[in-house]
Amino acid sequence: MEKLVFDARAPTLYLDVDGTLHAGSADIDEHGRITIESGRKLFEFAPVLVELLAPYPRVQLVLTTSWLQHIGRDGVTSQLPEALRYRIVDDTMKIRSRMSEVQDGTDRVSKILRHVWSHGVLIWLALDDRAWGVPIGYMQHFVHLSPESGISSPNARLRIESWLFEQQS
Repeated sequence: MEKLVFDARAPTLYLDVDGTLHAGSADIDEHGRITIESGRKLFEFAPVLVELLAPYPRVQLVLTTSWLQHIGRDGVTSQLPEALRYRIVDDTMKIRSRMSEVQDGTDRVSKILRHVWSHGVLIWLALDDRAWGVPIGYMQHFVHLSPESGISSPNARLRIESWLFEQQS
């Protein structure tokens, strides 16, 4: 597939990695080696996302993972299945968190919202196990995932499928 280019009018998924595409959290050492603290398989749920997105070639991905701080967008992208790589159009790495957001755990949500607003993204959904402190009026844009099942849970799958279907109507 040809790599997508950011389009503020295209359906956009804001994508975390830990607790979203696999169970638990990763540890990235100084050499960029990744291990999962849960002992489970890295990206075990990625095939679910590949399957869900297959009928929707216009859906683009914006990375929101903390992995960006350790291995950058290229490092994260290189770990993902090919069927997801071409969809990555941006990330939230350059958006700085405020100290108060880090302290109260709302930094991820705040970064996503600032990206949406600053880039004029019109159609979006955020997939994250750390979607805390979502302001009223934005709840419908966030799928708060269980870190044990990520996007593989039936409720998460149904929510993502419904959102994707709505974008094609």
